[in-house]
Amino acid sequence: MSTADDLISKAEKFLLQISKQTDNAVGGYVWSNPLGTSLGFDPVTTRNVVSYLKGQELILGDAKGAVFRHEKGELVALSSEGIKHLSSSSQDKQFVIIVNNIENMINSQMQQLSNNSQQTSQLFTDNVQQFINGLRQILSEEKINDMSLENDLQDLQTEIQSPTNSERIKLRVKLILDRLPLITSSTVIVEKIYQLAALLFGTPS
Repeated sequence: MSTADDLISKAEKFLLQISKQTDNAVGGYVWSNPLGTSLGFDPVTTRNVVSYLKGQELILGDAKGAVFRHEKGELVALSSEGIKHLSSSSQDKQFVIIVNNIENMINSQMQQLSNNSQQTSQLFTDNVQQFINGLRQILSEEKINDMSLENDLQDLQTEIQSPTNSERIKLRVKLILDRLPLITSSTVIVEKIYQLAALLFGTPS
């Protein structure tokens, strides 16, 4: 890992730790050095991390703490951009986990299909159908009308008529999940749909 990548990785951990200690509140200040120490950072690393996060406008800093070289470091807090960043990162990670689950499940189902498991084939098809129905219900309840997404759902509906075509089904489901943040800015709605997918396609072991 390069020095830059290492700094970014440490900064992400630091940002998440601020969120945990302040209940994700804008302006909830904590001292930087104790927080860094809890993550295994020395004071120099903590200063570098704080400087990076301030430069990215992901945290708010208390100048007085820095100027007077307080032994606890500097008072820092999440900015509104920091909260948005954490929310986006959380969705990205959840998306990757769910897509991997879907791919693993489909591959498993296809392997069993090759062994003539009609029951497994029907179970998988039923799950995809429930995903389509559930997603349509959520979109209706939230009054979201997107023709491109509806076209994707119709295409997926067609694909499950021949469930042995695993790659096309994987592609359809991935495309639908990937499109969600572009259709609605509501993280609550997106997470609700991700949870639906996780329920139907499995959760991490």
